[in-house]
Amino acid sequence: MTRGLCKLYQNALVRNEAGWPEWKFAESLRRNVFFVHIINILAAEARKLHRDYFEPLNDAMILQMPLPAPEYMWRACSDEEWSVASEYARPTSPTPCTLQELLDLNLAGSLDVASL
Repeated sequence: MTRGLCKLYQNALVRNEAGWPEWKFAESLRRNVFFVHIINILAAEARKLHRDYFEPLNDAMILQMPLPAPEYMWRACSDEEWSVASEYARPTSPTPCTLQELLDLNLAGSLDVASL
């Protein structure tokens, strides 16, 4: 089911939308896809899910999806609150935006965990 959603909404998963209604949908979808991916991996590793039933999601897509937004953006209740929160969330220095960028920084030994 998640694979079907990912295929259907592939564009929404990998780019940030400009408006609040679109952003809410895309952010909800991304958070759910990350959650399903984590549960899939943990279930397979714990051998609670038979390996014949384990189908990883598209790893390349997972690695390129934007990371979940900060909590204050997620909890916005209106377009105005979200606009203020998104302005506040703009980084002043380069920060990783995808899981792949985080992994690359970690491999290079330059990941600042405190900035997360």
